[in-house]
Amino acid sequence: MEEQQEDKDGPQGLPVKLRMRASVATALGAAAAQAKILADQEEREMEQLAAPLIDQQFGCNL
Repeated sequence: MEEQQEDKDGPQGLPVKLRMRASVATALGAAAAQAKILADQEEREMEQLAAPLIDQQFGCNL
């Protein structure tokens, strides 16, 4: 009986399944945010590398 009570209510008074779902959602959200940051950084780097090549192709000497 005590084990069942522990499964239902943890330190925050929430069911274990709900706490696990919240933890997974938080981890996925953090991973998605980090992936977005890295993708934006990669895009900026590619633009910086491509801009001089494009300028050279069009004969722009800025």
